[in-house]
Amino acid sequence: MTHDDLAEMSRDELIDLVLAEHARFVALQADFEALKLKLEKGKKSPTNSGNSSQPPSRDQKSNLPEKRKKHRHGPPVGHAKHERKFVAEPDHVVEVKPRVCSQCQTDLS
Repeated sequence: MTHDDLAEMSRDELIDLVLAEHARFVALQADFEALKLKLEKGKKSPTNSGNSSQPPSRDQKSNLPEKRKKHRHGPPVGHAKHERKFVAEPDHVVEVKPRVCSQCQTDLS
């Protein structure tokens, strides 16, 4: 429809045209909302160890900062050692001999 066609129409015809277009718009909007809900229902949530039989190691990891603090194993730097002191002449000596070879498991007794 062109501008000239609309200019030739009476006021009542224009009102009827606007109401018809409005009714069409409302119907299309309702169809759109219905399709939008249908699409949202069809989407699956991503699988993880909580909602499937997937192991936790396969879960998606959160965004961790690249320069996160790495924990150092062992005692802190500068920690004093705790060990037995060397004794030049012990009170008694216990001799321990192996009974089985650690390589071939042969009896050594």
